[in-house]
Amino acid sequence: MKIFLSKMRRILLSLLLLTLMLSASSLDPTSCEVLSVVESIPDNLTFSNSSISNPSTTSALMQILGAAQLNLDIAEYYFDLRPDPPAEDGSDEDGKGIWEGLLVTGHRLKAAGGALRIVHNLPDKGFPDKDSKDLAEDGAAQVQYLDFKKLIGGGIIHTKLWIADQSHFYLGSANMDWQSLRQVKELGILGLNCPAVAQDLQKLFEIYWYLTTNPVPDNFPAVFDTIYNSSNPIKFQTLHPKSEMTAFLVSSPPQFCTKSRTVGIDGLLQVLNSAEKYIHIEVMDYFPAIIFKYPNKYWPIIDDALRRAVFDRGVELRLLVGLMPHNLTRPDEFNYLSSLAALDGSGSHRQVVSKVKMFIIPSYTPAQSRLTYARVNHAKFVVTEKHTYVSTSNWSGDYFTSTGGISLIMENGGEGGCGVCGVVHQVFDRDWSSEHTQPLRPWGSGSAQETQYPVF
Repeated sequence: MKIFLSKMRRILLSLLLLTLMLSASSLDPTSCEVLSVVESIPDNLTFSNSSISNPSTTSALMQILGAAQLNLDIAEYYFDLRPDPPAEDGSDEDGKGIWEGLLVTGHRLKAAGGALRIVHNLPDKGFPDKDSKDLAEDGAAQVQYLDFKKLIGGGIIHTKLWIADQSHFYLGSANMDWQSLRQVKELGILGLNCPAVAQDLQKLFEIYWYLTTNPVPDNFPAVFDTIYNSSNPIKFQTLHPKSEMTAFLVSSPPQFCTKSRTVGIDGLLQVLNSAEKYIHIEVMDYFPAIIFKYPNKYWPIIDDALRRAVFDRGVELRLLVGLMPHNLTRPDEFNYLSSLAALDGSGSHRQVVSKVKMFIIPSYTPAQSRLTYARVNHAKFVVTEKHTYVSTSNWSGDYFTSTGGISLIMENGGEGGCGVCGVVHQVFDRDWSSEHTQPLRPWGSGSAQETQYPVF
């Protein structure tokens, strides 16, 4: 019986992939109508130094829900769109709206002969699956789980990805959590009528879906192969904004990559190692270590690349990290960051510029101050004079060795430039020079007051 079911799964998978390939044949793989930066800006947070106004994550997801005609595929860490009890201040309205949109869209796609498919981490007490389970039980979605312990010995899927009809997509830092829409600062990329990127993202989703019912193979089926990587990037045109683009997608962990795919850490290292003028980074966490396994293991790959860049090549480094109450229990992160900041002003043949700041989001109301894992800068991106890197991964070794994540790497050059790249850099400049940043200072046990973290 088990052998029969396994064969049936393979047959169904092949038929599904064939359908997807045929449906994509009429799409222009060199086009992208809209490619834009979208953000979640926490309630009440303003920037006195900037008038940047990017579309919200909520609006981006709603646009994808409305645009989906046959298939909508979602890969997420977890779902928590409808908190119980509800948010004190009503800021869960966006999350509830997204869930209701998924319910309606799922039924609409099913009636059209398509499907809403969701893959996320194996649920546990900390991250239950009520939202996705309810969608499945209502017949609106097919839901599968990735068991990383069974697949590779441990880890999680940390990807945040939506793809509709191999044409529309969201990729960024926002979890399917109501707080990620209204109480956490997030950044992502929205593509509409953008098969150039969406078709390659589809292959990464299909690998996730495949691994929900199959072990990690020595060689993935050829249908998952890509022709695009760091050696052969995607070349396409965007209409809004109008520009010539060159980009490629990278994935983690390495075990989830076909041999034709550039592995996540290799893509990031290419961005860091090719920079000649500056490296500007926003990321929530920075640890040159494997931190989710005991004992921790030193993992200096990214840290070494940054140090070589600033010391050997004279590249300016600006690193902006997020800070929220749970970080206060991890003073070792300050030690790693202060070591990197200590390079600033050093060097005998040139003066090294290596600056680190903290981005702190205030709580403006008592209700906001009582939130957990919120009021934080959760964005994950890098801009250099050559590349723009938008990711779903934080920066500890675990996110590159045993965690599911995807990053979009775009070249800044080309005729007409990379319009979306310029917007990402504007976001960094706004954040770096805003009133919400503070110089790096100690935190941890007994140091909460020193950080002046705003609480009620």
